[in-house]
Amino acid sequence: MPEVEEILKKVEELRDKLNKVAQEKNEKLTDPKIIAVSRELDSLLNTYHKLMTNKMIKLKKL
Repeated sequence: MPEVEEILKKVEELRDKLNKVAQEKNEKLTDPKIIAVSRELDSLLNTYHKLMTNKMIKLKKL
């Protein structure tokens, strides 16, 4: 499960980055930097979800 652990670590890093950028931009959520980090986080969360779904499907087949 190193892949899952790595994804979760990156998710936490991106959450922290998103919070920092939001504070720097006075929480103006439409700022391009905030949107970019948010999209990166969304993409990573989608990857995590797909990975976990595939693992669950494999477990059910056992």
